[in-house]
Amino acid sequence: RVLEAFRNLTLTVVELSTQVMRHLTPLSELQQRLLALAGVGSACYERLGVHSSKPPG
Repeated sequence: RVLEAFRNLTLTVVELSTQVMRHLTPLSELQQRLLALAGVGSACYERLGVHSSKPPG
């Protein structure tokens, strides 16, 4: 049942020539609380959505 609370999360990844763009579904208050109880801060989740530059290749 705990995992059901996270079923609506989506990570969208768009790769462009020089960067990777990501968008995460924001966490609800319940999801934030569950992560805190598990000892995982919401910052850990939010790092999945950080944009990054692609190295030239």
